Amino acid sequence: MAITWVDPAEPMDQQEGKEMNKNEGIWISGHGQINAANVASGPKARAVTYAHHPDTEQSTRGPGHSREGLDRTVFVIHGRDSQARLRMFDLLRRMGLHPLEWESIVQEVGMASPYLGDTVRAAFTIAQAALVLMTPDDIVRLHPSLQGSGPDPEHGTQCQARPNVLFEAGMAFGLYPERTVLIKMGHLRDFSDIGGRNYIQFDGSVPSILKLRQRLQTAGCAVRATGEDFADTEHLQNLDAYTRHAAR
Repeated sequence: MAITWVDPAEPMDQQEGKEMNKNEGIWISGHGQINAANVASGPKARAVTYAHHPDTEQSTRGPGHSREGLDRTVFVIHGRDSQARLRMFDLLRRMGLHPLEWESIVQEVGMASPYLGDTVRAAFTIAQAALVLMTPDDIVRLHPSLQGSGPDPEHGTQCQARPNVLFEAGMAFGLYPERTVLIKMGHLRDFSDIGGRNYIQFDGSVPSILKLRQRLQTAGCAVRATGEDFADTEHLQNLDAYTRHAAR
């Protein structure tokens, strides 16, 4: 916002940029909440109404707020496997995308302890897609008192994604299933709520990378169209998540 003193005897189109030499009034340009009627001063001052044009301002918001930035932004839901998270973030960046973590979305909501639903909704206002990264972080098994007599995989110990990942994934699928991409790494216990969802079994191979790229494009992301460096598998090989199993 620029503020310039005004001589009311001169036409308004000649006032901009005039030096402050008389206490006769002010010209307000730009945008803000100042009421010109309250700031005009001097015996000959007059208030000037200024109409703000949002299409002419340069946005100061983050990359997820502009339309161009939004379609390159991906909200990543992940667990405790920092190795898998860092490698996936690196891959997304090589695809020309901007990955966001949970805390970035919480800041956008503007509350210290927002409801989960508010946070996930906010994520889809500043990101084009949600990527659910499921890694074998927890070891689970069905309680013996609830086991049936026949053979059942539930009777043994299995690996599972963290509860927050499962819950946030359900929220994302419930709100915007067409903009949510599900990735599984390694051996994971299936859970019925998304058992019918088509997911990517990601192993760092070129086919799995290309499949992820295609799913992100389908979700509306502006994946980089040139260059093949994103398909470099060197940093995606031999991740711990691929071979992690529950202890027998």
